[in-house]
Amino acid sequence: MTVQPRPIAQDIGLFLVATLFVNLAFAAWAGARSTENLMAGFYLIAFIHIGVSLYDGLFDRLRTITWLLLILGWVTAECLSFVRHLLPIGQSLFWVAANAPWSAPMLEWLVENSKAVPLVLLSLLAVDAVTMHASRWRKGPWWQPASILVAALVAGFVISLAFSSLTSAQQLASPTALEVVPPWYLLPFYAIMRALPDKNASLIAAFLAVLAPVLWPWVKAGGLRAKPLRRVWLMVWLVFVASFFSLSYLGSRPPEDGVILATRIAAAYYFAFLLLIPYLLRRIGTSVAAEPV
Repeated sequence: MTVQPRPIAQDIGLFLVATLFVNLAFAAWAGARSTENLMAGFYLIAFIHIGVSLYDGLFDRLRTITWLLLILGWVTAECLSFVRHLLPIGQSLFWVAANAPWSAPMLEWLVENSKAVPLVLLSLLAVDAVTMHASRWRKGPWWQPASILVAALVAGFVISLAFSSLTSAQQLASPTALEVVPPWYLLPFYAIMRALPDKNASLIAAFLAVLAPVLWPWVKAGGLRAKPLRRVWLMVWLVFVASFFSLSYLGSRPPEDGVILATRIAAAYYFAFLLLIPYLLRRIGTSVAAEPV
């Protein structure tokens, strides 16, 4: 099957991701954002980029390497964020240092250079974003990617100036109650963790939900964007995006019976999309292509 590229969609996605990158870079350089905000920025860009990459499905050798590094960084960041949410940072560091003394120098470096962690993750994300578009850039004129990057540079700088001129009311207000809901970037996996009654199984399911995209270079989903399954694949992917947003919402709700049931349905489709549906669609596409006209 020959997959027809969508230059306009790819360029729009690249412009959006690059604009967010520039915004974060200016904010970090100006010292206007905390480490937590930088991590939130990484998650926002990562979710957009990973979601588009799952739909795109095209991986060469270089892209496979950068994708594996990106997902590994994402899994590590999610696990660290989850542990940090469960335990205050001081207790977390004390527990790790007590049980793994060899890690003390690394922990000291992480505390002293806390902003370096999200910046390293953002660098991995930038490398994978570039390799995603590299093959098309080599075949086209140089001014096309250059114009997109320049436009993103201007847009990101303007957004940074706009945000820096505003005063955040949330930073000035003191909290009146203990916040028990995890950060928004943990909510989908927090919902999956609550959906199972067994604690060990729930932790394994949440971890596998983050790790599952690592298999995508071998799923060969890029061919599904060609006829005759192009529209079917688009609808299947859109339902996957809806299930991810549903898990985010359900993770912020109290664990009532209806919420747990809806979470299990959304989680089942989440795993089915990443592990089963592309294989079934390829089988269907092969059968349709083999039928005589």
